[in-house]
Amino acid sequence: MFDLIETLLGNVFFLLLGMLFYLMIIEYKKTTDGNVIILALLSSIVMVLCMSFPIHISHGFIFDLRYIPFIIGSLFGGFPVAIPIYAVLNIYRLIIGGPGWVPSFFISSLVVVTIPFLHTSFLASNDLKKIVMASGLALFHVFFYVSSLSFFFTSLTNEFYDAAKLMITMQTLTMVFLMALLIFLLKFHQKTR
Repeated sequence: MFDLIETLLGNVFFLLLGMLFYLMIIEYKKTTDGNVIILALLSSIVMVLCMSFPIHISHGFIFDLRYIPFIIGSLFGGFPVAIPIYAVLNIYRLIIGGPGWVPSFFISSLVVVTIPFLHTSFLASNDLKKIVMASGLALFHVFFYVSSLSFFFTSLTNEFYDAAKLMITMQTLTMVFLMALLIFLLKFHQKTR
């Protein structure tokens, strides 16, 4: 249990670090030129770090928070951010190997096609709606992921359902926390400028 909490906190740390670096960089830039590149680069780095240090739940279930920077970057940056981080996600997942590459590819393809279309309405939404949209997308993703995993097992045990509940809870709550924090920090950044 301690290892699970340790790696979960490590993944959350990577996510927080990426957010803070982005805010620090845009704070000291004179123009908005290159913000898309910076967002794509930082999202990709955080995603690779989350994939490099996955959360081992139980009975061989491995999970990470890679889709949080993917979803956040795509919602804030649209297609110009979604396409490069989609490529990084799938190339790095292929390098890692294992049978999970196929579901990851299909899920990330669904995300890259869907989320950037929500980009404009996401940016125009109020804060609560942004949190709900991002968290809903994270919940949809992890639910779809868990559903796809069920095809790899001949019988679904209580351990599978326990791991699935844990994955759904971790992904959704982490997204709610990070989106609320990010919105707060962005508002604070705008007020201090």
